[in-house]
Amino acid sequence: MVLNRRKNTTNTKKLTRRFGSPFVEPPASSRVSNDNLTTKQRMFVSEYLIDYNATRAAIAAGYAPDTAAFYASNLIRRPVVEKAIQDRLRQLEKVATITRERVLEEYAKIAFVDPQKFYDEDGKLIPIPELDKDTAAAITTFNMATKFVNGEEHATVLKKIKLADKKAALDSLAKHLGMFIDRTEISGPDGKPIPMKVVHSLDEFRKMFPLQDSQPKLVDVKRLKKVNE
Repeated sequence: MVLNRRKNTTNTKKLTRRFGSPFVEPPASSRVSNDNLTTKQRMFVSEYLIDYNATRAAIAAGYAPDTAAFYASNLIRRPVVEKAIQDRLRQLEKVATITRERVLEEYAKIAFVDPQKFYDEDGKLIPIPELDKDTAAAITTFNMATKFVNGEEHATVLKKIKLADKKAALDSLAKHLGMFIDRTEISGPDGKPIPMKVVHSLDEFRKMFPLQDSQPKLVDVKRLKKVNE
């Protein structure tokens, strides 16, 4: 056990000499007073929130590519960095007004949209600006066409629309509400409870479930080789 401890200590020292220790606090002059982060740490937080790729964020923050993964792994676990990430996420959610209720509301617009609202009495598509906001929110893409009269542009009309996946939205809402959970029900004969019996010893178990081949079979290795040749 002593040898293993010495080996681990040696490896840690080698790693620290090569990469530097991520656990040593930087000097006060490099810290920022308002969030208690160093310049590199603040850059790391900003880059991390782009795609949540810690290694890429460390490289963008100024860490060398061959040491970025090492530093990223430790930076992401530092309480001060973790707090900064959570604070920034709350700020972004507030700016974008992203809330649980709003997400569910957008799912509901897609799930319960009425296709009849997209057409007028003549069966033609209603221009998108004339649709109410809840109905228009279900549209993902649309195609416009330009009509020409005597070689001149006459009018632009809506030709085709594509709606968001209604079933996927319904499934997401159902999942949130805890509906349609897959369950496997196991029962005994005729739907009755499964009969159970407590076994108190190995001998009793062997009597209940006797082995068909209690004796091992001997295999003629030489004969087996001839068959396979």
